[in-house]
Amino acid sequence: MTTKEYLSQIKKINRRLECLARDREFLIRQAASAKAIRYDKVNIKTTGASDPISSVFEKIETKEEKIIALINELIDLREDVARRIEGLEDDRHVYVLRLRYIDLLTWEKIADQAGYSLDWTLHLHGDAIRAFYAKWGAELNLSDNSTVNRK
Repeated sequence: MTTKEYLSQIKKINRRLECLARDREFLIRQAASAKAIRYDKVNIKTTGASDPISSVFEKIETKEEKIIALINELIDLREDVARRIEGLEDDRHVYVLRLRYIDLLTWEKIADQAGYSLDWTLHLHGDAIRAFYAKWGAELNLSDNSTVNRK
């Protein structure tokens, strides 16, 4: 794993969370639109499948459990990545890496917020990636960044 791949894990988990949340919302809409149960007819089953609505609610619960587990993973990862970024010596590197990999901002927004040109922001990012690798690469078993693309 490269430094950028390590730092980009937060964005990947956020995307997975968004997908799970959409899946959960879909299931909730499906459950809400299911046909109403007719209580005026007696329908006793002694064998066979369980209530289809119960099955949907079980799926919703499973999605929620996955979401909670992923949120916990995201929190732990964000704390670890933030701690490592904060451990860099150059405040400009810390700022650019935090905005990109913790706050998930675009390059344009980072440049605007930092008051730098886009080119300078990308240059700082490349320097910051190399500094991160120099400090944490061995401990995290990261791949060499010598050919790091600034973006």
